[in-house]
Amino acid sequence: AVTRVVFLDILGSVFLGLGVLFAGGVLVMKRRSLIQKMDSELARNKAQFESTISERLNDKLGVIYTEINRSFADLYAYVEQERVSIAPLIEQFEQIQGSTRSLSSDIQQLK
Repeated sequence: AVTRVVFLDILGSVFLGLGVLFAGGVLVMKRRSLIQKMDSELARNKAQFESTISERLNDKLGVIYTEINRSFADLYAYVEQERVSIAPLIEQFEQIQGSTRSLSSDIQQLK
């Protein structure tokens, strides 16, 4: 009777040891697959995160540029108006400058 109990105790210990080894092996394999899955998900989510952030920043920059253009619309109109009003003066200046060069070269030839 005692030998049967000892035998069953040893047999139970062997099965327990095998079960622990098997469970440990399964956990190690699952750990590796979980780590690989987590790495791939992180890589995928990183690209999605970067895309989302880039899109949001571009949208915000578009709003900022629109606000800047709206704020400076009067200034842009004023500058354009001044450019148009000064254009004839610039043309006259260029004509005078050309005449001056021509006269200068004529004077140089007379010397």
